[in-house]
Amino acid sequence: MPASFIEGLTLISAPSGSMLLLLLKATVILVAALGMTVAMQKASAGARHLVWLVTLSTLLVVPAIAVWSPLRLKILPPEAAHASPAVSQISAPAITSGPASQPSPST
Repeated sequence: MPASFIEGLTLISAPSGSMLLLLLKATVILVAALGMTVAMQKASAGARHLVWLVTLSTLLVVPAIAVWSPLRLKILPPEAAHASPAVSQISAPAITSGPASQPSPST
């Protein structure tokens, strides 16, 4: 066998982190659906089929949501606008604990 074929197989068989994450999400969704249908044993077949319909449609939507999930909503100003020079120069007054800071008793 040529070396390029073997190298191609190792590239295909090495899953990336995002694929493993999608596989984990799909597994969690399928196990949750299985648990729901087991819990619905006495329910009608239509209700159980509805659970599986929603599950399979969710599995089709999960990759699209994973791609679009880091939506950048510009609600807050950028980080550079937070650090202004006027704010960094303000200092709190020093608190002393000597006799001058205590009020004098009035008799």
